[in-house]
Amino acid sequence: MLKSIKFTTITLSLIILSLSLNAKDANIVTNSTIDLDKKILDYNKKMMDFNPNFKLLNQKIIKKEKLGADKNWFAYTLDLEITEIASKKEIKTPYFLFSNGEYFTTTMINLNTNERYGDAFIKSLQDKQQSTQQQIRSDFENKFVLNKDYYTKERFIAGNPDAKIQVAIFSDPLCVYCIKTVPMIIEEVAKRNDIALYYFNFPLDSIHPTSQIIIKAIEASKKLGIKDPELKIYKANLENFYDVYKTKDSQTALYTVNKILDTKLTLTDLDAKDIKNRIDADIKIGVESDIQGTPSILFNGSYVNAREKLLDIIKKK
Repeated sequence: MLKSIKFTTITLSLIILSLSLNAKDANIVTNSTIDLDKKILDYNKKMMDFNPNFKLLNQKIIKKEKLGADKNWFAYTLDLEITEIASKKEIKTPYFLFSNGEYFTTTMINLNTNERYGDAFIKSLQDKQQSTQQQIRSDFENKFVLNKDYYTKERFIAGNPDAKIQVAIFSDPLCVYCIKTVPMIIEEVAKRNDIALYYFNFPLDSIHPTSQIIIKAIEASKKLGIKDPELKIYKANLENFYDVYKTKDSQTALYTVNKILDTKLTLTDLDAKDIKNRIDADIKIGVESDIQGTPSILFNGSYVNAREKLLDIIKKK
């Protein structure tokens, strides 16, 4: 249907053009338009390439219209496909450019309303997308239940492994929200006999470059008989030792873990196959579970009111 409408629109445009111009003039206008459109896309690509936050995957002009009553300026609506470097998310979004064939700008503001051109359109589109995403997420959370086989001995971290209430927590030891929440949960559950707490490693590498090193060191320390290494690392808060957002040096991260846990681990110790397998498995489970942030909590395998249910039980000593 869309292809048919597009074809009809193009056909009508060509008929109207042929009535007002001779063939030679029509070719000149068409070629000029094509050249300008290409110039617009090429220039925008150069601008995007200078942006360290995004990588341009694809772009195309989906609409071109005169800017108000001005015969020279045109508003271009682009369909952009980009990757957000930090989150590695692929995003598809409309984008507006403006040109009169000589000058180029990314912003046009109405002097009477103080609104940017295209703002209303983008907001309505974002609202629609957000509503759809929330509904999809809600449907997923209501139907999803974590596989019971994932509640393994090596993931058990506190409480009673035979308890009927099983809580899974996906976390990154460098996540600021995890640091505030996870130690409290571990310590409270450790006092109880009716909850089993299982810990899943979910490193946010794009935000914390050394998170995998920290996690590997925690796992390696268990082989040395270190008790509760996760809790000790969380309570120490590694932000007090180095910049967890900018530091990429593995040795700095490992030195910090050794200092906190009083160990002498080496980077070679972290390369053990069983450690890699554990972390890879946890990440895979996290992806399957559609983890969208840390800490993420599941109560008896379900996302539905999981945090509220857990905190409610913890309050009831």
